Amino acid sequence: MAALLVHGALLGLGASTGRAQSGGVRRARTSWCRSAVRLAAGAGPGDLADDRGADGSEGGARSLDMALLSDRIARLRAAAAACDARALPLIVVDSLLPRQRLALSMDDDAGLALVRECVARHGGCVGVHGVHPVSRGVNPIGTQARIVERSGSKVELVGERRYTLCAQPVLQPGGFFVCELRWARPHAGSASDARAAEELEPLVARWQQLVRAGHERERGQLDALLADLGPMPSSGDADERALWCAALINPLPALGVAFEIRPAVLTADSVELRLQIVRGALERSIAHLDGSRPID
Repeated sequence: MAALLVHGALLGLGASTGRAQSGGVRRARTSWCRSAVRLAAGAGPGDLADDRGADGSEGGARSLDMALLSDRIARLRAAAAACDARALPLIVVDSLLPRQRLALSMDDDAGLALVRECVARHGGCVGVHGVHPVSRGVNPIGTQARIVERSGSKVELVGERRYTLCAQPVLQPGGFFVCELRWARPHAGSASDARAAEELEPLVARWQQLVRAGHERERGQLDALLADLGPMPSSGDADERALWCAALINPLPALGVAFEIRPAVLTADSVELRLQIVRGALERSIAHLDGSRPID
């Protein structure tokens, strides 16, 4: 399993997971709450076979089911292949999606030390987490981000790759916490997912039209956002299209015209659910923008 280094001084829940702060620069909080991170690290369903026989006896249990054992070994190997031996410092400040940019102010000694660690030893990469949409604890699903700009205590990150924490953080000498992580696998989705992703296209076009008609917070905001995100992924890559659309309507800094869906999109356990969340948010935002159903 890959290891994730967590800087204890920066793991906190003080930052909002809603709209960006004024100016788009968030301040990385330095409070640490051990009870915030509750991660399930146990075996998944079916990982452990029942050792009892059909009659409930221990004797029958001892006869090895080779087919079941082979299947378990194959699944464990597949899980190992999904991991990458990589260590990253971790901050908890806001949900971040791939392609999104996040400006942070690291204006204390711990934050500056973490930035130096990222640049010197981790290729400028850091793990970024927000708050789970249901439990309100730290979301175990995070995004690897890269430092692309740095000026004094201010840094700008770009989201790259999603992953899941697999265990409780373990404190290491020097004040770091270590967690295992599992990289998210790409999911193309089914034929029905591709159709659902195709149906997002006219909604995105309508949403952009309405935003340009007077809902940008500063001139050129949407154009700059689209330049950062790049072209919309094809409908055949339904999962990436859903993530792209969520990053569009929940940008950083915020436009303030859509409900926050990034934590829910990150934690959705299927492409179908991710697409449903994005479509619902797009339709609701359009209703707000055209005045038919304003968001209170």
